[in-house]
Amino acid sequence: MPHAATSVNRGSFTDSFHYDANGNMDCRTESGVTYVQTYSADNRIASIQKLESGTCTVPGPLTAKWDFTYDGDGTRTGQSYTEYTDGVPGTAEITRYYFGGAYE
Repeated sequence: MPHAATSVNRGSFTDSFHYDANGNMDCRTESGVTYVQTYSADNRIASIQKLESGTCTVPGPLTAKWDFTYDGDGTRTGQSYTEYTDGVPGTAEITRYYFGGAYE
């Protein structure tokens, strides 16, 4: 992506950003924390994994994960958030989105 930022120098550390062939940010490291992001065939964010350790190319265990669902029109209908302890997932917290922007 010729106009997308690939790094930002913040003085004591540098944030970095990587993009897939469609221009979606598939990995980012901010303040020393790495996030791996996946996308659906429709280029909508499908999941974000927060790494405990590792890199974009060699991910390690997770500390958290977000998963997203969409309806046929591409409107986000749900999100789950799962915390990990020592690489073991906890109970997911699920948020459902309904018509008109209301959520539960």
